[in-house]
Amino acid sequence: MGKYIDLHCHSLYSDGNYSVDELVKMAKKEDVGFLSITDHDNIKSTCDIKRYSLDQDIMLVNGIELSTFMLFDNRELYLHLLGYDFNPNNMRLLLELKRMREILYRDNLIFLSSVLKNIKNFPRCIVDELDLYSYRLLENQIRIILQRNNYDDNYINEFILKVSNYFPTYEDYEIDIKTASEIIRESGGISILAHPNKIKVDDVECLIRLLANNGLNGIEIAHSSFLPNDFIKYSELAKKYGLLESVGSDFHFPTFQKNVIIGHGIDDNLCMEDCSVKRYMLERKKKDG
Repeated sequence: MGKYIDLHCHSLYSDGNYSVDELVKMAKKEDVGFLSITDHDNIKSTCDIKRYSLDQDIMLVNGIELSTFMLFDNRELYLHLLGYDFNPNNMRLLLELKRMREILYRDNLIFLSSVLKNIKNFPRCIVDELDLYSYRLLENQIRIILQRNNYDDNYINEFILKVSNYFPTYEDYEIDIKTASEIIRESGGISILAHPNKIKVDDVECLIRLLANNGLNGIEIAHSSFLPNDFIKYSELAKKYGLLESVGSDFHFPTFQKNVIIGHGIDDNLCMEDCSVKRYMLERKKKDG
């Protein structure tokens, strides 16, 4: 079995560029032996990974990255919460994801109706190929569709600028993080705060302490975007507040964020063989037989 850990990557089911099978093949090639596919607000990958349950070269665990919010320091803060090793048939989880999909569809449909009404010579290929349920940003979807249909870059950039005023805000889309943590816990999983270094707060330790007191199980202590001091800082905070430590590349596609490589991060800044989340899940698997 491969030696490296990657508990944060994305497939075509959200905003990645590869199928689950392609991600698994890539992970094996990069010597990853412990993998979780954590698509945004989507658990379709949990069906695909079942076929790897007997694979001796890699172990896959259920994963998701939930879009959440909380009130902190007198403002609304948006956070990403990773969930692992949960029951994908949990009804409360399924209902929440259904609510989120419906908001995506509703607002994307309003966008499409508005631009068709107001933009002349609107490319038919966008109407035919736009995925109204997709988490992928509309700007990225439109760019990909137009490139696939051989529009030149100048036209694409001008067109996206023209329609940008119509992009939706998806009001009320995110889940309160306390509720999201409860849902993950009720479905038998563990909750991990994603890329804490990207959270725009003055006192991240205060935030982590508050989340730990409200049911958070762990934090990413290794992420592709980390600077050298971040690895030490977040590992120490995890230990200080009794939190599990997780490792994730946040891989979407090769050119995203300075060529992130699955299991390796940027310039091999991950390449970790052990973390407490991995040990915790292996122990659970052993107990479950």
